[in-house]
Amino acid sequence: MARGLTEALLIASLAAFLHLGGELHSASGERALFNRIKELSRGGASADIRKTGEDFVRRYPSSPLLGEVYLIMAENESDAAAAMKAYRGAIGRLRGEKALEARAGLCRILHLSSRWSELARESRSALEYHGADPRAPEFMLHLARASISTEEYEKAARLCEEVPKKSHKYEYLSSALLLLSYIDRKTTGYSRGYFTTLRDIVRGFPEADIAPTALYLLGRSWHDRGDRGRALSAYRKVASRFPRSPEAVFAAEKLASLEKQAIAPADHIPGDDILKAMDPIDLEGYRELREPPDESVPTVFSVSLGPVDTVAAARDVAKLIKDEFGPVRIVHQRGRYGIYAGRHRDTKSAMTMKIRLAEELGLNGRIVRIRRDEGRTYIYGD
Repeated sequence: MARGLTEALLIASLAAFLHLGGELHSASGERALFNRIKELSRGGASADIRKTGEDFVRRYPSSPLLGEVYLIMAENESDAAAAMKAYRGAIGRLRGEKALEARAGLCRILHLSSRWSELARESRSALEYHGADPRAPEFMLHLARASISTEEYEKAARLCEEVPKKSHKYEYLSSALLLLSYIDRKTTGYSRGYFTTLRDIVRGFPEADIAPTALYLLGRSWHDRGDRGRALSAYRKVASRFPRSPEAVFAAEKLASLEKQAIAPADHIPGDDILKAMDPIDLEGYRELREPPDESVPTVFSVSLGPVDTVAAARDVAKLIKDEFGPVRIVHQRGRYGIYAGRHRDTKSAMTMKIRLAEELGLNGRIVRIRRDEGRTYIYGD
């Protein structure tokens, strides 16, 4: 009896030892493989990291180290789809600073891939988890970019305006201003606000990552307005100050044409007097006009249509009517978009167009008077 009990205890002890030894071996192998992945990441061997990481996931699916493995795989992945998958794997398993890093990496790829709806969802989620973190403005800017893509300009502007309240970090502030300039351009054209914001970036953030972009946009805006001297000056500044930037390549293309012409350079940074003379809202002609507007006539009559909720809807109307009822202008008004058809010298011809629009296309408009005075445009009757 005693002998049988002794044998049973010995067998149990041996089994326990073997089991414990297996667990220790497993833990040792898990840590060794994890360390191998970290070592590979220091060398940046993307293919090796992916292969070793996938091996770890397969062998240790319940490992507490799995989130970090996914993060290392994502940060060293050259394929965008694979990187996004790894980042998502990391987000579901990490907490704190490493989870924040995974969310930031995922949002960067979604931004570069122009996957706006996913970017909106992920940046909102990041703000829910990390809204009090010093890096929260990074996700606010991502959400603003996603909102711009869906033409939610007021929402995007609010997010950008909140950034300085959260952080005074140089790159966050400059990026918020650049997005605000884009919103100004989309909603008010080449307006006083647009040029003011670009000037603020060029003057206030000369060393920011987005500085060459702002400077190039300033040059292109002068160019589009027909002020070639100021455009020439801005393009030269981009090429000389940021020679390795992508914007320097674009500027060089513009300079190749401008420098063949006898153009005197002028200061590309607008002074207060120049800004004061600009329109608060620039009436921008639709890009596909059949003929240019007659600027020699100070007062004209147009048919006002709308307003509609989005610039996309306004452009759809403009495309529909531009061939028969052009020129067409789109104007942002208090969060909505008005479409102005025709430039008539008197109300009689404007009324003829108004009747045709109603009878032929079912578009009911109003006749308005548009007057230009000292470079500014005023609309009466809308």
